[in-house]
Amino acid sequence: ENDDSGEKLQEIKVIARQSSLAFQLLLACELASRGVLVAVDVVKADESTATAAASSLLTNIRDIAGKVSIDDVSSGNYPAPMMAYLNAAAGMAAAACASSLDRLTDELEGASFDNPSFLLDRLSTLFLPIGGTSSELWNEATKRCIDVKDARFYSLLRWAADCASFSSDDSKQVSRGIIEKLRRLKREMNSISYSSYFYGAEHFAKDQPQLWKRCLDVALSMNEDDGIFPDHVHGPKLSKSSIQHNAYATTPQTVLPLTNMIRIAQSKGNEKRSNELQLFLTAGCIAAVSDKLERLKRELEGAGSSGSSSDDDGTNTDSSSMEKRPLGQLIQQ
Repeated sequence: ENDDSGEKLQEIKVIARQSSLAFQLLLACELASRGVLVAVDVVKADESTATAAASSLLTNIRDIAGKVSIDDVSSGNYPAPMMAYLNAAAGMAAAACASSLDRLTDELEGASFDNPSFLLDRLSTLFLPIGGTSSELWNEATKRCIDVKDARFYSLLRWAADCASFSSDDSKQVSRGIIEKLRRLKREMNSISYSSYFYGAEHFAKDQPQLWKRCLDVALSMNEDDGIFPDHVHGPKLSKSSIQHNAYATTPQTVLPLTNMIRIAQSKGNEKRSNELQLFLTAGCIAAVSDKLERLKRELEGAGSSGSSSDDDGTNTDSSSMEKRPLGQLIQQ
């Protein structure tokens, strides 16, 4: 059992390092979008260089916070493909971070450790090693973001601090609070990934399907996290052999990339691909309507059983109150 615990801790250490590198790349991409280039060495990266890398990133964030993105001020001076690649890189970095958090959650679910403090040390460096000099720089960078109202950098720094503040009781069992915090951070990273892909596609690669496809992949993952289709297998693929209606439940996040991918396929005369994508969109609509009708059915059945148990004459006061409410309101619930 001790050997298994040691192997699990080693795996957690590897995942934490991968997550930290992905988060550093995300910060580097955000800095690049403000016109500042910071190198992140993903080949020679180790614990000894992690603090130095964090200090460099935090120093640049402190100095550059509040500066608008280069696409807001360049008036077309930067090539659209370059800006698309930059947003794609940010999206991939955030997606990699979300993937690491997902793996880490799976490793920690129901696990117990002889040395919980060592585990917390690993978790504290999930995004950035904030300690010593890095802690002072984090405080300075955060204060600067507040002063200039730079919400994006501030949010990223706050999430890094959330990772650095993991705590637990004396129990060897991983607390539910840690699991839930990791899941919340994964949702945040997926949200950043989606917005980066979408921004790059909408503004710099509107007629290219690659970024729209990445948008859709992240949207499906976000739907999975929200429990919209709990029976869906992780890592959805656009293949006719594995169509699952619930996987494409129509939300704004899934509809926007799908409709744009359909538009691109039609513009290229690719009728087969267009029909395939429209099938996914239709499947999502069916799933959304089916889910809403099931919710309405359960609510009506619940109201009926409540009324029958409380009224001798069989009338249902709860049901009558429901009938006065708009159907759209009931379906939305």
